[in-house]
Amino acid sequence: MKRRTQELQVAVARRLSSLRQARGLTQEGVADRLGIASQNIQRIESGRQNLTLQTIERVSGALGVAIDDVLHVTAGPGARPRFLEVERAGVLRVSAEPPVPVPVFRLSDGARFARGTRPSPLGWAVFAEDVEPGAFIVRVEGSAMEPRIPDGAWSLFRPLKRPPTPRSHVLVALGSGDDVEVIVRRLDSDDGGRLTLSTLQPGEAPLVTGGDIEVRVLAEFVRTVAHDS
Repeated sequence: MKRRTQELQVAVARRLSSLRQARGLTQEGVADRLGIASQNIQRIESGRQNLTLQTIERVSGALGVAIDDVLHVTAGPGARPRFLEVERAGVLRVSAEPPVPVPVFRLSDGARFARGTRPSPLGWAVFAEDVEPGAFIVRVEGSAMEPRIPDGAWSLFRPLKRPPTPRSHVLVALGSGDDVEVIVRRLDSDDGGRLTLSTLQPGEAPLVTGGDIEVRVLAEFVRTVAHDS
């Protein structure tokens, strides 16, 4: 596990160095923005310094890039998709290198992430394969989407770049402000913003949105990646 963590650290360090150079910045310039010695930037980019999420966020800000751009490390040719270890605290690394880290959230925080905020992840899942930027993992609870998405399944979702197609499985937020319910449902139809959302359980009536409740389709289900029963 320690070796794999070091591999991830080196991959992110190289990504930070690449982003800095692409923006025409020197290590001294980035250090000045952060108010630290340039030797610290050298250590970060060499992979010799332990990288916390806070450190990555600070350096990302100094570079003027989103943290997603730093943590989206593209896999090289021939990398084999392997996954991952699950614990109660969340999904942990590991996979064949080079890694692609994907944040893991509680269901409610996954919805916040999809809306553009930055909740703290439970952990990071690391893929060897290429993963769409902005993708995230949440633990889906309940039997509503069984057998397609089992109760307790850690599931990969991707951000919406276009309206989801009918029959796709989507992450939906119902309500607004602090009173938001987050669910996963099958989108049966979208009639001018009036959505019909269904479970996969026989006999359960679909949810037809409308009226005073705000409804937002936030992300589209890609696949289940692990199951923590």
